[in-house]
Amino acid sequence: MGSKKLSAYLRTEKGILVNHKKLDRIRKENGWMGTYTSRKHLYNSSKKHLVQRPDKLWQVDIKTYRTQVQGLLQVLTFIDVYDKCICGMYIGKRCQHHDVRQTLNRAIAFREIAPSQLIIRSDNGAQFKAKNLLKHEKAMNIEHEFGIKHNPNSQAYIESFHSSCHREFEGHVLPFDQGDLEQKMNAYIYYYHCLRPHSALRYSTPYDFRRQFFENRCDSTQIEVYV
Repeated sequence: MGSKKLSAYLRTEKGILVNHKKLDRIRKENGWMGTYTSRKHLYNSSKKHLVQRPDKLWQVDIKTYRTQVQGLLQVLTFIDVYDKCICGMYIGKRCQHHDVRQTLNRAIAFREIAPSQLIIRSDNGAQFKAKNLLKHEKAMNIEHEFGIKHNPNSQAYIESFHSSCHREFEGHVLPFDQGDLEQKMNAYIYYYHCLRPHSALRYSTPYDFRRQFFENRCDSTQIEVYV
């Protein structure tokens, strides 16, 4: 975590009040600072949406992870752009259109939503443009839109998750096989959902933010996401 996220975590989870500037100084003095690389920001996107609630717009992408004995494995991930929750995930040696379809069905069932108002955004990969997948989504009244080629910002939220996952998880472990990767990924997803504050969610965790939204307990969940 960065110092601001760590300050928010200590305040909400441990009841410890400490300024992020002090944490930043302590981390620098002890060599506890992570390595961060600058990124170019591209602001053009395929379409513009105003998202004011969960389960309106999901983004999906595939990332490759290395294991010790099975080589490269593919991880398919769906993320909700509003509450930043990971809705569904698939891990396997290959990821084909039927894996995308099955993972999407499980994600919809897990979130207990009506898919008719859902928009899915992906890149232009063959798995996502397969006729069988698009036909399945059309039958469920799901709109599938594709990002601009060679512009990761079209899927900025799932790309941001991949960046965080690489910095906080992938760069520190080398799973033994697929089962080990699944266990370690589940542990990271728990951390990502329940412990890690998100600056875009006003330093709430995704689970707390989603819970507060549906309980309508405060105005902290009234945000607007332009995608």
